[in-house]
Amino acid sequence: MNDWWKPVGAALCVGLLGVLVAGGARQFARAEQAQSTSLQLASATMPDRPSATEFARLRDGFNAANANDWATVRALRDGASDTLVRRILQWRLAASSDAPTSFSDIAAALRELEDWPGRDSMRRRAELAIFDSALSFADRVAWLRAEGGPQSGEGKVALAQALRRTGQVEEATRLAREAWRENSLNGRAEEIVLDEFASALSSEDHAARVDRALWRGERGAAQRLMPRLRPEDRLLAQARIVLQTRPRRGVQAAVDAVPASRADDAGFLYDRARYIRISGRPEDAAIYARRIDARLAPEFARDDIFTEKRRHIARAMRNHDRETAYALTANHGMTSGEHFADAEWMAGWLALRFLNKPQEAAAHFAHLDENVSTPVSRARALYWRAEAARALGQNGDADARLEEAARYDFTYYGQLAAARRGGVMRLSESSPPVSDSVRIAFENRELVRALRLISEFGTQRDFESIAYYLDDTLDNPQELELLSNLAREASYMRTSVRAAKSGIRRGVIAVNAAFPMLELPARVRESSRPEPALVLAIIRQESEFDPRAVSHANARGLMQIIPPTARTTARRLGLSYQLAALTNDPEYNMTLGAAYLGDLIDNWGGSYVLAIASYNAGPGRAREWINDWGDPRRRDVDVVDWIELIPISETRNYIQRVLENLQVYRHRLAGAPSPIAIEQDLRRGQF
Repeated sequence: MNDWWKPVGAALCVGLLGVLVAGGARQFARAEQAQSTSLQLASATMPDRPSATEFARLRDGFNAANANDWATVRALRDGASDTLVRRILQWRLAASSDAPTSFSDIAAALRELEDWPGRDSMRRRAELAIFDSALSFADRVAWLRAEGGPQSGEGKVALAQALRRTGQVEEATRLAREAWRENSLNGRAEEIVLDEFASALSSEDHAARVDRALWRGERGAAQRLMPRLRPEDRLLAQARIVLQTRPRRGVQAAVDAVPASRADDAGFLYDRARYIRISGRPEDAAIYARRIDARLAPEFARDDIFTEKRRHIARAMRNHDRETAYALTANHGMTSGEHFADAEWMAGWLALRFLNKPQEAAAHFAHLDENVSTPVSRARALYWRAEAARALGQNGDADARLEEAARYDFTYYGQLAAARRGGVMRLSESSPPVSDSVRIAFENRELVRALRLISEFGTQRDFESIAYYLDDTLDNPQELELLSNLAREASYMRTSVRAAKSGIRRGVIAVNAAFPMLELPARVRESSRPEPALVLAIIRQESEFDPRAVSHANARGLMQIIPPTARTTARRLGLSYQLAALTNDPEYNMTLGAAYLGDLIDNWGGSYVLAIASYNAGPGRAREWINDWGDPRRRDVDVVDWIELIPISETRNYIQRVLENLQVYRHRLAGAPSPIAIEQDLRRGQF
C-alpha cells in the first residue's frame, strides 16, 4: 500500500480471493468508475500523509513495541513532529498492558485520546497506578470521581482511601465495603482495605467476598479470609473448595459438614451439581442443578449457572420430563445479554410447545422482546410472540407481531415471519454509491488515517483494535462499506466482514460489505450442486471469507474443510490432495468444500437442514438427533422446533445463520427482490 489514496477496494482483494464482486460484473464496473471519478474530485481535500521520516518513526515504534522495547517507543513518541504519528504511538503505549507506564503517562493519554479505542482499559490501568502517583489525596478524589467514577475494584479502594484521608469517612467506608463485597482486588488493594477499614467490615462482608472469590475460582483469595469467617460460612467455603479441586478423599465428609442453614446456598449447589456431573452421574447432578435459585447468586455468576443448567435441559427433554426442563430454565435471574435471551426464550418455548401454557409463554416472550435490541433477537422474540398470541386466539395481535418481525428480513426468524406473509427479500441489490461528502468525511477521520498507516506495517491485532472500535460507532452504511473495504485492502477479510456484521447488530446494513460476493470455481457454477447461494452462505458462516483461516479443530480455508475430508473428497473428484492448497488456493478449497456439501445433501435425500447440521457437527451427530427428536424430513415433525431441540448451541446457531445467509445470497445473485424460500428450504427432502 504505497499509494496513500489508492481507490478504496478497487481490486477488492485480487489475489488469494480472486475477485470479490459487489452484485455482478456490471454493478462492479459502475462502482469502480464512480469511485475513480469520486476520488479525482475529492483528492484535493484528503488529509496529508506523514512525511517519510515520520512514517519511519511510526514503523520503528511499532517494531519496538512488538519487541517490548518500551523505552524506544517513548523516545520515538516524544520526538514525533506529526500529531497523528505521536498519537498512534501514545495509544500503542497506553493501551498495552505490557508497557510499564506511570499514572501521569496514562492520564495524559486519556486526555489526548478522547475518541480512541481502549479507553476503558487505560482508565483501569490508571486506577491501578494512582496509588503510586504524586497526586494529593484531594486531587485523587477529583480524578477518580470524573468520567463516571471508578471502573475497577482497585479504583474504588483508591477513592475510598482518598476520601478517608480527606475526612469523608462515611462515604469512604461505604465504598470500601462495596469494593470488598463486589470486586476482585489485587494484593495491595486488599491490604489497604484490611489496614484502614477492617473495623467497618462485618462477618457478612467477609462471607460475601469469599463467595465471590469462589464463584471466580479464586480459591487462594478465599483461603486467606477463612479465619475471618463465622464457623458455618467456613465449613461452606471449605466444602466448595473441595468440590472445585476434586481431591481423591474427603469430598463427602466436607459436603456432609455443611450446616443445614447453608445447604441451599447457590454456590454450594452449583459446585455440587458440577462435581457430580463431571463424576459421570448426570441424573443425580440435575437434582442439585434444579435446586439452584440463580436470583440468590451474584449477578455475574448467573450466566455460569444457566450454562450448567443448560446441560441438563436436553437430557430432561429426551426423557420427556418437560416440567424439569422448564424448572431448569425459569427463574434464571438474568436481565440482559446472550444467556438472558437464550434462557427467557427457552422458558417461553417450553411453556408454549410442551406444557400447553400459552399465557406464561406470552409473558416470557414479551419480557424477552422488551430487553433485547439486536435484529436476530428481536425477530426471534416477535416471531414467538406471534406464535403465543395465535395459541391464545389473538390472531390480530399475532399478525401484527409477524409484520414487525418481517422487517428484519435478513435474519432467520424475520425471514420465517416474512415468508408466512408471502414476503420477498427487499434488501437493496447493492449499497448506494458512496457520495463524495461521505468519502471525504470518512477519510478525514483520525482513526481511519491511523488505520491506513497501521495497515502498512502493523499486525492484524493492531488493525482490528481500531477497526472494531470504529465499526461499533459508525452509523452510516456507506462509511461501514468504506471501513470494510479498507480492511479488505489490507487482506483482512475476517475484519472486513465483521465490521459490517457489527453494523447489522445495530440495524445499520451495509449490504455489499456484510454479504460479500465471490466468484465460484467454474466446476461449482456449472454443476449447481449445491446451489451457489448455499456455498456462499456456508463460506460466510465458516470463515467470513478469510482464505487463510485455520480453526482450533484444524478446519482450513474458505469452507473450513478438515484434511481427512479434503483427502477423501479430492480422491473422489480425481484431484490430487494438497494440504497447503486448502489455505493458499481458494478455488481448490471451494471445489472440495462444495463437492462435500453436495455429497451431504445427496446423502440426506436433499435435506438442507441435515446437510448443514452435518457440515458443522458431522453426520454422526445428525443421526443422533434424528434418534432423539425424530427425522426433520417427516411431515409430522416441526422443523423449526427440531432445530431448536439440537443440544449444541453452536450448531443451532449455525443452521439458522446459514439459512438466513442463503436467502440473502439468492437475492444478491438474482440482482432483484426475490421470494423468501426459507420454509421450502426447511422442508427439502421431506417424505
